[in-house]
Amino acid sequence: MSVPLSGLLLCLGVCRKGLVIFLLVLLLLGSAHATLVGVDAYRTREPEPVDQGPRVCQESSGGDNRCPGG
Repeated sequence: MSVPLSGLLLCLGVCRKGLVIFLLVLLLLGSAHATLVGVDAYRTREPEPVDQGPRVCQESSGGDNRCPGG
């Protein structure tokens, strides 16, 4: 995106209206594409893992066993 931006600034300096419009369109299209790619990456990211507690059986002082899932 730096190439269309630098070209746009250069063309503004030398007053080339056709190239200014062309490079402005390229800059807008590049920005829109980058935004869509960013939104897509945000939507498809993996959810954060949820802590499910202890995963091993623990014997309590009363003689009970606490086992995951049962």
